[in-house]
Amino acid sequence: MAGSHSVSPDWQSKILKKEYQNFALSLMLDGLRSYIEEEMMIFHQRLLTNLASASPCVCPNPTKHRKTCAWSNHLIGYHRKGFPKWRQSDPTKWSDINCGYWEIAKLFMADLGTSKAAMVDAITTDCTGLINLISWCDHFQVQIHLINAVQETRNTKWVHAPRQELTDAEKSDTLNAIRNLLQDPELVADANAQKALLEITSMEKE
Repeated sequence: MAGSHSVSPDWQSKILKKEYQNFALSLMLDGLRSYIEEEMMIFHQRLLTNLASASPCVCPNPTKHRKTCAWSNHLIGYHRKGFPKWRQSDPTKWSDINCGYWEIAKLFMADLGTSKAAMVDAITTDCTGLINLISWCDHFQVQIHLINAVQETRNTKWVHAPRQELTDAEKSDTLNAIRNLLQDPELVADANAQKALLEITSMEKE
């Protein structure tokens, strides 16, 4: 289950500072983690059903064995960009009922480097990985332009911003992007996402 945060007056008074914008992002991620975890399990179960007659993948490099590997052939069709990150996922675990769902999730993330082994579920996966996952895997039905807006504000308005504080306009853009994502129709019935939305809305009004 996602964690719980409350926005104290101290946080609210500091929210213009660039470093505290990460708190808004943390709230958003707390609201999304359980949704992402559950959807990946649903997606994995669908794969197990669709590929019930296929042998488990044992390809050391699925890229080179796509003609004979039903799993890799099937999975590439779910990647919106058409380029799964084969090397950061263990194909022998894809059909595992316990850990397979997150090994498959890694196919839809940017380069995880040495962190890939430590990322075993939505809780242990960082912001970039989770945002990439819901953006690149077409099982997820969250609107792409809303995901892109969060990525853009994160990358341009505070992660790489030279100043230590954000302007009111930058603060508004950042929180609006996060709020809009949490208001996506795919998330309106998700309790954790809506709890996070209330927190973000409170921050936005300060």
